Amino acid sequence: MDRLNDETTNAAKSRLEQGVRPRFGRATWRAATQFIRSYFRSDGILSGWTGLQVAALQAGFGWIEETKLRQMAAEFA
Repeated sequence: MDRLNDETTNAAKSRLEQGVRPRFGRATWRAATQFIRSYFRSDGILSGWTGLQVAALQAGFGWIEETKLRQMAAEFA
């Protein structure tokens, strides 16, 4: 969990420095498309339960990153 926290924080900081603004709809869209890409296009479906878990974790990473971006934008605005 510490690594997930660190990586999402770093990704959100990078995006904030690039001037990206947080958007709720984009968070939902990015998470959904990341899940689909990971599970269906990257043969995650062939890995069964493990592929489903990996796809869900990758989608969750994007969601958490966007949430942290929203938090950082509010703090530093």
